[in-house]
Amino acid sequence: MIAGRCCDPGAFSCLEIRFLLSRDVGYFIIQVYLPSLLVVILSWVSFWINVEASPARVSIGLLTVLTTTTQSTSINASMPRVSYVKAIDVWMSVCLVFVFAALLEYALVNVLVRRRGIRILHSIPRPQFALPGFPLQPTQPMPPSEPEVNIEESQLDQVGVHHGEISPVGPA
Repeated sequence: MIAGRCCDPGAFSCLEIRFLLSRDVGYFIIQVYLPSLLVVILSWVSFWINVEASPARVSIGLLTVLTTTTQSTSINASMPRVSYVKAIDVWMSVCLVFVFAALLEYALVNVLVRRRGIRILHSIPRPQFALPGFPLQPTQPMPPSEPEVNIEESQLDQVGVHHGEISPVGPA
């Protein structure tokens, strides 16, 4: 009789072995999940960069795609080769999709801005937030800008402006 159960009737001996396996997940959280999550968040920083700052947005997009790909490759190199999909493969694939989507978002916004002009960004209504005790102030329209004035060099000499410097005019 083992663990309160009877073996099958007959003259057979019975042996039961139980293995308790556990894995420390701290290593994977620190070495895999947290860095890949931070790379995805870094790719979202490009949403707050000006559309006209192409080098910055493209650099962040490509850097995060390449980093995620390198992370996935190094993780798979340290894991045993199996024929099924592991949870870490799903995680890294989803991270790569998010990072690549952020890069595609910039491409889409860039095309829309070129087609419709910068006005597309100013046509989006922005939410207004009020702090407790401070009511919302109605937004006032910007005053019209002053027209450009073309000044010739002879007029600048009369005023006393020479090559960006201001000098006194008249008797000293």
